[in-house]
This record gives sequence, structure tokens and C-alpha cells, in this order.
Amino acid sequence: MASVILNKTRKKRLEQAHPWVYHNEIDSVEGEVEPGNLVQIFDHRRKFLATGYYNPASQITVRVVSYRQLEMMDVEFFTERFKECLDHRERFVGGDAYRLVYGEADFLPGLIVDRFADVLVVQLLTLGMDKCREAIVEALVKVLQPSAIYERSDVPVREMEGLEQVKGSLYGESPRYVTILENGLKIKVDIEQGQKTGYFFDQRENRASIEPLMTGWVEEAGLS
Repeated sequence: MASVILNKTRKKRLEQAHPWVYHNEIDSVEGEVEPGNLVQIFDHRRKFLATGYYNPASQITVRVVSYRQLEMMDVEFFTERFKECLDHRERFVGGDAYRLVYGEADFLPGLIVDRFADVLVVQLLTLGMDKCREAIVEALVKVLQPSAIYERSDVPVREMEGLEQVKGSLYGESPRYVTILENGLKIKVDIEQGQKTGYFFDQRENRASIEPLMTGWVEEAGLS
């Protein structure tokens, strides 16, 4: 596996758990590496720091996926990571509608997976994750047994990675609308045309907080 050697004058952000290596922090690349593939990251003293995937076309040249030595991102790798994500979400969120994978926060930079009942919506934002599309789909099917997986990689940030914007079905027959249950309310989500992946799960608590303000609104408005 190729190695990325960082320069001596860089700020030690990587050692403080920042998961990105910028182009101007790299002193040299040793060995041959195909864009999107894994590299080992070393400091100027040749001390191992992390494993990440490499894209020389991006200013964020390496994105960290592990602070251990890792050989490949295959189905087994993604299956293990997705199981960890699922355990964490079920512990703190519950229900069947939530963000399953949140990029760097889950050591899966460039990957977003939202769960809408038995339908999953994914975004592949980087070259490294784009090359793993088949392994990602296979692992998601293995861990969650969804009825469908739909891709919403129709975002401009992909162009900074040298990728085209794409969207479409990856697995099963994806419906355009999926109904989820949140805070006791049934909500219809447009996974094909809705913004980003179709829904903003990070506003769950804010939506719940307005319940007292909405009490009796229907009756007062004469809509009952």
C-alpha cells in the first residue's frame, strides 16, 4: 500500500482527531496509488498516524477512515461499520427514521445514509466512497434488509472530487414518497425531489418543541 508522508511544519490536527489531510500538508507520496484507494499516513519521522483514502484532485487529499492500519474497504468493512452505526442509533434515537451514517462522525467520510422505515437513501460525496458503491449497497442489505435503496448524489460538492452528480435506484423498487412516524406524527418524505436526502433529521427536536404552540390550532382555524 502506498504511503503519504506529511511535512514537518504542518499543524498536528490529525493527532487531535481531525479526519482530513490537506494537499499542502503532504511532503511526498511513496508508492503507486490509484485515486480513491487507501493509503497509510505517516508523519515526517515515519510514525504511523492513520489510514485514509486518497484523491489528488481534491484539496482535501486524504480522508481518514481508521486510526489503525487497514488493507481495504470491502463488504466486511462496511458491514462492521454499519452494525456499529445501527447499534448507536437504536440506543439513542429509536424508531425507524433517522440518519444511520453521518460521514466523518462515523469514520465513513463522504458517506451519508438516511433511513426512512424500510427504504434507505444514500449520498456518495467523494471519490473514495463512490468507488465502494457496490460494497456499500451489499453491506446495507446485509445489515438492514431494506426494501429499497435510493441514491441522492445529485450535489455540487461531488464535482470538487472530479465526479458527476447522479441519482437513482441502487436496490429494489424505490417509491418516490415514504411515510415515516416522528413525534407521533405521520410525515410523507419525498426521497426523489426533496432537498438533499429528502428530510432534515437534525431538526427532530425543534419540530417536537413546537407541539405546545400547535395545540388547538386546527380547531381555532376552523379546520376540524
